[in-house]
Amino acid sequence: MLERAEHGDVRVVLDPLVVAECCALLHGPVYGIDKGRITDTLTQLVMLNGLKSDDAIRITEALHLYAAQDLDFTDAYLSVVARQMKGSVTHVD
Repeated sequence: MLERAEHGDVRVVLDPLVVAECCALLHGPVYGIDKGRITDTLTQLVMLNGLKSDDAIRITEALHLYAAQDLDFTDAYLSVVARQMKGSVTHVD
């Protein structure tokens, strides 16, 4: 499918929720993939021709924050959004 999208045969839309799910699954106990590797791979995916995301810049920034800090992708993404809106994120556990 991604190859077809890259050639313009199909259009693939990527939502931040899908990226969050990918990060959680790939870094979790089943696969245990390093956050840096996840970030590198998903960043390449976000940049593919034929893949559409209204939030590509936010997703990319959040992936780098996710890899660099002790955050899950959702918190990293919300942090990027808050910074762009000149706000802050309140975390409640």
